[in-house]
Amino acid sequence: SGYVLSGGSLSAGVVLKVGPSGSAVSQTLASGQQLIELSGGLASATTISSGGTEAVSSGGVASGTTVLSLGSQSISNGGTASTTIVGSGGAEIVSSGGTASAAQLVGGGTLTVLAGGTAIGTFVSSGAATSVTSGATWSATQILSGGIENVLSGGVGGGATVNGGALLIVSSGGTASGDTVLSGGTLELLSGATLGVVTLSSNAILEVASGYVLSGGSLSAGVVLKVGPSGSAV
Repeated sequence: SGYVLSGGSLSAGVVLKVGPSGSAVSQTLASGQQLIELSGGLASATTISSGGTEAVSSGGVASGTTVLSLGSQSISNGGTASTTIVGSGGAEIVSSGGTASAAQLVGGGTLTVLAGGTAIGTFVSSGAATSVTSGATWSATQILSGGIENVLSGGVGGGATVNGGALLIVSSGGTASGDTVLSGGTLELLSGATLGVVTLSSNAILEVASGYVLSGGSLSAGVVLKVGPSGSAV
């Protein structure tokens, strides 16, 4: 009810709950420490290091969290997290009904979106990788140079932008649809993948491999077609 806890760090094993109209600002979580945002609670500028956890539950909001190596942030049904930075070894997990907005994955940072969860406007930086699984919703993803997005069985690319030096891989049962591959970016199709309507800019790379057969049709001007190991173009 309006109380703002600002700065500082918690003692080992302490659980901090942020309830309706409460706020926690610039908290640092380490091993065994937990921050829970309940309905109406807000936590901003939290730093989560090794062994620390943040749980954003229904109606709770997290903003500007930084997740470091072996730290984790989880967003459950009705919870929202925005502008989270996930560093190498850190993890952000979105369960059914949860939403992650404008997350930035750096190095080996990971974002896992389970069935029914939503990721909007994710930035996948160099060294980071995401996996799009069945039932999860991804939109407006930006895959930056050195970043990788894997679309697995039942997953849909969902309007990703593949920048130069970035890679979008569609595996068996996955679908590329509504994606845009810019100059120097690569869309790789593997056996069993489905190619929907995508935009391939001049100097974009379309690669077929591992049993995928590209049959018929024509490519836009300037598109580079690569036929990799076990791939075919007919």
